[in-house]
Amino acid sequence: MRSLSLFITSIVLLFSFTLSAFAIISEDGNWEYQRFRDGSSSVTAYYGNGGAVTIPEEFDGVPLMRIANNAFENNTNITSITIPEGVVEVGFRSFYNATSIEEINFPSTLAKIGEYSFMNCAKLKAISLPDDIMEMGYGCFSNCESLTTAVMPKNITMLHGRTFFECTNLTEVKMPENLVEMREGVFTYCNSLKSIVLPDSLMKIEDSMFHGCHSLADVTLPKNLTNIGWRAFRDCRSLKNITIPNSVEFIGEEAFTECAGLEDITFPENPNFKIISNALFCDATGLTSISFPDTITEIGNDVFMRCENLTSVDLSTNLKSIGNRVFTQCISLDTLSIPNGVESLGDEVFLMCENLTQVVLPGTITKMGTNVFNGCPNLTYIVDEDYNKWGDDNFFAIAGIIFKYYGTESEVVIPDTINDYPVIAISNDAFVNVGFMTSIVLPETVKEIGRAAFYNCNKLASINLPEGITHILPNTFAFCRSLTEINLPQSVTIIESGAFNNCESLVEIAFPDKIKEVANNVFDGCESLERITVNENVMKIGTESFRYCPNLQVVNIKEGTTMIPNMAFKDMFNLIEVNIPSTVTHIANNAFEGCLSLESLELPEGVLMISHYAFTNCRSLKKIVIPASVVSIGDNAFYRSTRAVIHTYRGSKADEYAKENEVAIEYLD
Repeated sequence: MRSLSLFITSIVLLFSFTLSAFAIISEDGNWEYQRFRDGSSSVTAYYGNGGAVTIPEEFDGVPLMRIANNAFENNTNITSITIPEGVVEVGFRSFYNATSIEEINFPSTLAKIGEYSFMNCAKLKAISLPDDIMEMGYGCFSNCESLTTAVMPKNITMLHGRTFFECTNLTEVKMPENLVEMREGVFTYCNSLKSIVLPDSLMKIEDSMFHGCHSLADVTLPKNLTNIGWRAFRDCRSLKNITIPNSVEFIGEEAFTECAGLEDITFPENPNFKIISNALFCDATGLTSISFPDTITEIGNDVFMRCENLTSVDLSTNLKSIGNRVFTQCISLDTLSIPNGVESLGDEVFLMCENLTQVVLPGTITKMGTNVFNGCPNLTYIVDEDYNKWGDDNFFAIAGIIFKYYGTESEVVIPDTINDYPVIAISNDAFVNVGFMTSIVLPETVKEIGRAAFYNCNKLASINLPEGITHILPNTFAFCRSLTEINLPQSVTIIESGAFNNCESLVEIAFPDKIKEVANNVFDGCESLERITVNENVMKIGTESFRYCPNLQVVNIKEGTTMIPNMAFKDMFNLIEVNIPSTVTHIANNAFEGCLSLESLELPEGVLMISHYAFTNCRSLKKIVIPASVVSIGDNAFYRSTRAVIHTYRGSKADEYAKENEVAIEYLD
């Protein structure tokens, strides 16, 4: 009885609420509205003839308070609309795509404008919004392409994103005095906006705020501004000068990219302003000179790329790093002094600076990227702070680090010192593509060899590696096709990815005792490699480490390694012997795929998993011993290994797998 009573009560309440919000058609047939139990009503649709429309203040004596979501959406007959006093809310997409509206009269009672409310009102020319509006939804006036002026509510504190997005004829906006937040893209692509004064209460200019405002020439920034977002002023072609307040701590990437008319910018003197973000002035073709404050410690990538009229740059005295392509194609740049303290230059920093004649580099530089000075045909001098030339006739070197080989000798001997500095390192790409070099002798002082240092030295047959080198970095000797042997010093602990990739003539290599890791693809494509021993300290062998080493016959892996990774020994056509230690627990996907000559293999007790296609296409495999410890064998683990016989124990996972997949089996018990 109690349950029945509750059910009836629920039905009555639901029915009562439905009645209170039921759609009603007005007597004249022009309006659809709803009445609510709170004593208010809402317009939900309009069926009239259009033209100049005044919305009634009430329906059946019930005051109108809301314009419902989508109420006038896609109406193309209305030319002007008057919203009566008492209305507090205009809903989501209420007048969306009402393309004939030219004028809107707002009530002083209005407090909220919903998302996309007036989007695509293509003929709307001007708006003056009541002072007490507290919320303007995302994109509420976006794509109003005829809108020329906008008076904002005095008391609003936040504007949602894309408020005036693509209002292409907007020329004048009166901003609210108490605004504290503007979301992204409020004025994006307002092509006709010429000037704007932002209130001092605003602390952040969000992403793409004025992106594509081609006519914007005068901007007054708030005195308390702290952040300027990503692409905030991108493609503001008419902006000639701008002063960044001292309160600013960060300017986002591409903030002034494509500001072709920008001639002068004043940076803040703020101890927290330390980074010049990526592409900040990329394609700012009107920029001729710039001076950074001494707070700057880092310049990002592409900052002045294609600033074709830039002639003068004054860098921060506290600068530490300069990113990739910073001055690429700055064709008017003649000279540049990089201050003492800079430690790294990125790739292609001065690429195609065709009129560059002199660069001052400090002795503090320890890292330099690739192609830093490529395409600089007039560069005559790379000097230190005292204008002494760095390097000699054969080597471009700074403070004992060799960055480039200029010589022509095929048998290269690096001296112990250059410019009175002991040679301590070979930088990234230093000898890349030196195709005529057959041998190189490194001094014992060298303790570091950079990434791809000898990449594609395809005639290099002999090199000594001094004791003290700990890392063989990615692609260091990749495509050294004539390298037959190399003695790794005992100090080496890690061989990184692709270090000896496609060293086609390399026959044998012994791992130092301290080595702990062999990374991905280290010996991939070493087709002459016949024998390799992985010592007990190696804890990790990377994916495809020995892939396509077709002549490798014997692999000894000592205790310590825990996994044979994906495709580690794939396509070793002549592999006949593999010793797997008891520490291995996992044989990964395709680990021994295509080992055509492998006839037998014993997996030690302790192996837990054999993954998919692990022994695929091992056509000569006749015997594989699988211990009882194995709990998982992946699909097609022995696909196309038609001669394989699994040796295992009754009731084991391998026993179950063999029966399910019709693989021959012999029991060990």
